[in-house]
Amino acid sequence: MAVNIRISPTEIQVGHYVYTFEQPDEADSFEACVAAVSADYCEQRHPCLSKKSVDARGQGAADK
Repeated sequence: MAVNIRISPTEIQVGHYVYTFEQPDEADSFEACVAAVSADYCEQRHPCLSKKSVDARGQGAADK
């Protein structure tokens, strides 16, 4: 499982992606999910507003 980092109330980084949610409680649910199972599974259960790839320097590289 990838390590997740809470960036803001509505953003969570999991591995090489930053997921953005409309509400903090949606981000909370996604964060709890990825702590237990794979991010792929959680993406389907907890849809996000955007998913951005993070390059090696930590900059957003691409949007979902």
